[in-house]
Amino acid sequence: MKNKFITLFIFLSILFLIFLSLGPFFTLYSIKQSVDEKDSIKLSNNINFPTLRLNIKVQLNTELSKKVKLENDIFNILAEGFASKLVDEAVDVLLTPENLLRLINGEEPSSILRDEKVNFNENNSYEILESINYRFESDKKFSVFVRGKNNKYIQLILERSGFQWKLSNITIQEIN
Repeated sequence: MKNKFITLFIFLSILFLIFLSLGPFFTLYSIKQSVDEKDSIKLSNNINFPTLRLNIKVQLNTELSKKVKLENDIFNILAEGFASKLVDEAVDVLLTPENLLRLINGEEPSSILRDEKVNFNENNSYEILESINYRFESDKKFSVFVRGKNNKYIQLILERSGFQWKLSNITIQEIN
């Protein structure tokens, strides 16, 4: 009797660990499916938009600060403040479920910022999950590396909250 409980406990523990480890893959599949179906509501269920917006703003502001801080004069300080405000507003506009779908399908960010509807040729669209590598960073963090256009890797970072995994950050890196 005791052995049956131990065996059942071990079996259920293994099933639970398998379920937890497959969570990021279910989320990625759901994101891909929502992009294919052009379903922004389903997409928003798999993305932590407040965290993603904050992470993108930090990355862009850091890059702008590096480029603006060539000299410490009043014009550079003003330019940095203006650029920071511009980045914040642009990210808020671009990172909505509908606009994220448009970006993933290859539409230019400038047309989205101008709120132009572009007739997009489906034959030229980019398959986002065409070639990926992945790894668990920790029990609550999962990274996906997608080979992107223009000789770059796109890193999608998913974080776990409870049993649910959501996209929380995107970084772009040069391929060496």
